Amino acid sequence: MTLAIVITLFPTTPSTSAADMNYTVVVVGGVLTLSVVWFYFPKYGGVHWFQGPVRNIDAEKSGDGSSSEVYVKQKSDEVAKSKLHQN
Repeated sequence: MTLAIVITLFPTTPSTSAADMNYTVVVVGGVLTLSVVWFYFPKYGGVHWFQGPVRNIDAEKSGDGSSSEVYVKQKSDEVAKSKLHQN
């Protein structure tokens, strides 16, 4: 994907003039510049209020296990308890 993006930035012919220049570089550069300026803008920029993704699945961690390992353990415990109650 990176290669495709870089290739789109090249001009269509080796010797270009202002009339047949590929202005993708200007547009991409402008958008990147404005995005960085807006992110670091004093008081209103995202650097002051953005805290990243919010975790919406609560799982207790036991030891160093990841939350998916804890989930699998909880599910296996539930299955074991249900089999115990069936017998």
